[in-house]
Amino acid sequence: MGDLVNRPAHYAAGGVECIDAIAAATEHLNGLDAVCTGNVIKYVWRWRLKNGLQDLQKARWYLDRLIAMETAAQLSAAGELDAYDKVERFALAQTEDSKHG
Repeated sequence: MGDLVNRPAHYAAGGVECIDAIAAATEHLNGLDAVCTGNVIKYVWRWRLKNGLQDLQKARWYLDRLIAMETAAQLSAAGELDAYDKVERFALAQTEDSKHG
C-alpha cells in the first residue's frame, strides 16, 4: 500500500513528487497567489488517482479564484477601482456558489 503520509502514490506520479513541482511553480509567488496556484497543481496532479471529477472541480474553483484575483489586480493597477470591486464580488460569489453546488 505504501507510505500514505510521506509518499502517497497519488502525489508521486512519474518519479516526480507533487510537492516539488508545486515548490518550483510557486517559487516567486506569495500569499493567495501561491496557495491557489499550488492547489490547482495538486488537484490536477492527483485527480485520476484519488477523487476524479471532484478534484477537477476543486482545481477549477482555485483557478477561477486566481483568475478573478489577477483580473482585479490588473484593473486596480489601471485605476479602475469600480471594476476591481465587481471582480472581487464575482470571485466571492463564485466561491459561495461552489460551496453550495
